[in-house]
Amino acid sequence: MVVGDMIRMTASRDPAKIGIVSDEVQLSWRQFNERINALANAMLSLGMQKGERVAILGRHSHRYLEWYLAVAKAGLVGVPLNTWLKGGELSYLLRDSGASVLFLDPDYTALAGTLDLAGIRMQIGMAPGHGCSLDYESLLAGASTEEPSVSVDEEDLFVLSYTSGTTGQPKAAMISHRNSCAATLSHIMGMSMRPHHVFVMHAPLFFLAASNNRFNAIYSGCRTIVTTFEAAKIIRLIESDGVTHLTLSPTALQRMLEAPELDQHSLRSLEMVAGSGAPFSVSLVQRAIRRLGPIWHVIYGASESCIGTWLLKESWQAEGVESKLLASVGRAAPNCEVAVLDSKGHAVPGDSSSVGEIAIRGDSVTRGYWQDPEATACAIRNGWFYTGDLATCDEEGFIYIAGRSKEIIISGGINIFPGEVEGVIAEHPGVAQCAVIGVPDAEWGETPMAFVVLKQGMQASPDDIIAHCRSRLASYKKPRFVEFMAALPLTASGKVLKSALRDQAGAMQEAGSKYSASPPPSSS
Repeated sequence: MVVGDMIRMTASRDPAKIGIVSDEVQLSWRQFNERINALANAMLSLGMQKGERVAILGRHSHRYLEWYLAVAKAGLVGVPLNTWLKGGELSYLLRDSGASVLFLDPDYTALAGTLDLAGIRMQIGMAPGHGCSLDYESLLAGASTEEPSVSVDEEDLFVLSYTSGTTGQPKAAMISHRNSCAATLSHIMGMSMRPHHVFVMHAPLFFLAASNNRFNAIYSGCRTIVTTFEAAKIIRLIESDGVTHLTLSPTALQRMLEAPELDQHSLRSLEMVAGSGAPFSVSLVQRAIRRLGPIWHVIYGASESCIGTWLLKESWQAEGVESKLLASVGRAAPNCEVAVLDSKGHAVPGDSSSVGEIAIRGDSVTRGYWQDPEATACAIRNGWFYTGDLATCDEEGFIYIAGRSKEIIISGGINIFPGEVEGVIAEHPGVAQCAVIGVPDAEWGETPMAFVVLKQGMQASPDDIIAHCRSRLASYKKPRFVEFMAALPLTASGKVLKSALRDQAGAMQEAGSKYSASPPPSSS
């Protein structure tokens, strides 16, 4: 199976059903597939060749989904661009990928004006007011809606998925049709998605996990609502549209739980809420379960693997909110093998204390990085993709994230895992979010520093946070420095951008500041 087969099969099974809802637009599966075919045929008629890289700087909409699937059917290679980046960063992605075509939404016309477009031979505007020579809807109107006559193989490249680039320049994971289809099938099995379900697609579509995780809704025939995230809007949609499935990052979940609208609308239709994108504190998960019900799942993976593990609600429900499994990312997802490996490539003991690196293999794992054999050889060894995430596992094979391998704090020769310290800080009743990094220390080499976002209306001092940690952790693990923030800097996938925190810590150290000089800001 290749990516284009998924929408073709869904349109064949249930052609008249309204499948895609995007703002005021409602499309049946047949209409959606015909628009995809028309776009694919239009791109081919413009001279785009199989394997050519086609970039998009677009708004979250049904057109973005059509672009993904049309690229797949035409045998092209998609390059989704992160709209949160600046001109220089995006110009690097265009040059590195060798993209020659750019789809542009008018919302990003000003941003596009800052790009190096020397390699772009064609620009296609995606909505009224774009100013491009070629218009998306006009191309569709003049093209055939028949299935494109292009031979696409499951080993052909589908997308170049750029990593978040938290350390160094972003790398492009080469995602094939096989990778994407395998991940989609795993998601469908894990999320138990069926045609009668309703899914809200709100995560940025330039983020591969967001797009790939959404093909499961398309292939299973779920009604799919395409919208941007706003807590009040999502809460209203759950009640008005009978939403059954929802994925949330820690920040999005936090905002939903704090939204006043949460107590004003019924959430009874929800069957599954899946956490993804970044680690969740146990205290946040417990709050979610108490408010939303026992429907919590976890999805863990990487851009390079599309998926990795699942923590299904059935795993922890018997023990309830006190289950230790709420700290886990679960076990291997269907069609995946997952292991926690030591430096010699051997599985660590399932003793909940031995730390290794999470490695994944299976049909969803990338073949490597675009034009970067050195990075490929470093990340993929003996068939395993090494994620860079450190973890422990218990005797039943459940995996617990300890932190990133590049983020270990070595204090006096002893390893401190930021994830452990973050988990303890998150248990403080006033804390909404937190992140821990290592900062230089003349005596110990490094020492932990915590960045904390307080819950709305709550107060705490640096000494409160340190005392809380001292009572629950070995003394050397407690943070020595605490900085309060209104919000943590995040990547597109919802992970904390620790490079930005290190920059801030460096500036504070130079200024000789131990704690915040001003009162802690409230969470926004």
